[in-house]
Amino acid sequence: MALKENAEMFVRADKKQIYTVINIGLIVLCIIVMIFMYIYLRYAAIFFGIPVIALFAFLSWFVQTRARVEYEYSIVAGVLTVSQITNQTKRRIIASTDAKDILEFGETTRDKMIQERSNQSAAECRFVDCSSADDDKMYFFKYRDVKYGMQKIYFSPDDKMLDALRIKSGEVMRAVRRV
Repeated sequence: MALKENAEMFVRADKKQIYTVINIGLIVLCIIVMIFMYIYLRYAAIFFGIPVIALFAFLSWFVQTRARVEYEYSIVAGVLTVSQITNQTKRRIIASTDAKDILEFGETTRDKMIQERSNQSAAECRFVDCSSADDDKMYFFKYRDVKYGMQKIYFSPDDKMLDALRIKSGEVMRAVRRV
């Protein structure tokens, strides 16, 4: 099997509970507004209730579209890029570095990541979780970014991605050999 130098993969992010809480809050708020409208406007509340319900439905839809997050990992020409894709339309680059500039690389678990993030200060390093929602086993890489300084990115690459990284980075080669 020949190793490929370029690789790309998508993973679905963990759905955050805050979006569900916000949607439930919007539903409760809509019901409260409709009750008050009925108390003060009686049957006119039916006429004015339609735009109110439409407004709350739009706000709920807007919150739900922010809840759909995916991450794309790609390595092309030795450059590792991690991008966040929101609602399959908006793309934002989280990290982009030459694979040779990776300072630290290793395997970790979700529990170790949470413990490490709580122990270290934000001034030392910026932590970004770009891992899959389904995978407990993940990897991290640390590099120096021009804008943010030291960054530690947690991600869930597959074997094809790891092979592509191993070709381009000595640090990844040492870490993957140990695994």
